[in-house]
Amino acid sequence: MKNIGFDQLGDFLESQSFVDWVKGNEGSDHYFWEQWLKNNPQKKELVDEAIELIKGVEFRPLEVSDRSIDSALEKLNQRIDREKSIEETRSRVTRVRRRKFIGIAASIVLLLTFGAWFFYAGHPEMVTYTTGYGEWKTITLPDGSVVKLNANSELQHLKDWNKQPVRMVWLKGEAYFGVQKMMDIDREFKVITKDLGVEVLGTSFNVHARGQQTQVFLEEGKIKLDLGDEISYMEPGDLVVYSGPQSKVLDRRKKGQVTGNPGSWTEGVINLKDAYALDIFERLEEIYGVEIRVRNEEIFTRQYWVQLPMEELKIVIPILEKSMKVKITRKENTLYLE
Repeated sequence: MKNIGFDQLGDFLESQSFVDWVKGNEGSDHYFWEQWLKNNPQKKELVDEAIELIKGVEFRPLEVSDRSIDSALEKLNQRIDREKSIEETRSRVTRVRRRKFIGIAASIVLLLTFGAWFFYAGHPEMVTYTTGYGEWKTITLPDGSVVKLNANSELQHLKDWNKQPVRMVWLKGEAYFGVQKMMDIDREFKVITKDLGVEVLGTSFNVHARGQQTQVFLEEGKIKLDLGDEISYMEPGDLVVYSGPQSKVLDRRKKGQVTGNPGSWTEGVINLKDAYALDIFERLEEIYGVEIRVRNEEIFTRQYWVQLPMEELKIVIPILEKSMKVKITRKENTLYLE
């Protein structure tokens, strides 16, 4: 994985992604940082210092002592002194760097006082595509690969995509990939989610990365899954569900064992065959941002085959009523089923 400009201590402290990973927060970019560290061993000392600082901050918003604040400032000032240039002729550069670290020190004082991070976490070198609830996009990447981005999702790649040895994208949500084959067969395509990495050369597949797991369905071609401690290869028709927090495969099915079509949404239809109500409701909540409440709990014990058009919710509701044999009442952003 390429270095994305993390050259100074402040770069790590200002990255919310890095902070979340260090703290083990849900939804953190665990896979990304594990791979980054493997590929940037020369940054280990800098990373260790950043981790020490982040873990050294205690989150007690209403019980902050002057000693805690002074300790944090002292630690940062020591780092500032180490960062000074040996060559005094470069004093201007040193002053700029010192101002940056003083700014970080002030931020940590705010953190200790109010119990929250206020660091900016964006990466200006990234190109980002997003969709809202009930919105879909078709994206053509610089190499000609086509990505269909489902509702409530985000896709990112580096601005200098064509200069990278690996065609890498980061996904939150769901997307269907039609990957363009390259003349340079060594220039692989890789999709990164918070749970796993999907490596391909040229293929079509669906990735659904939400909640505590990532589901990958391969339509054609061949892909390799990097599951951390395990490498798994998929053939057309295979489906794998992996949980990063649990570090294990939750479901693995071969061609013929997969019910419905996980990629059917790209053709304008949500096709769920032999699905339990909970699975159907989760899909609707993801795509439309609604809350679903069930008044008849028997609904949860049945399996359904539903085919819902990717249209406005007001069109989907009557079709869902007919498919599940239920009555649906809508009040603002909540659906009541009985």
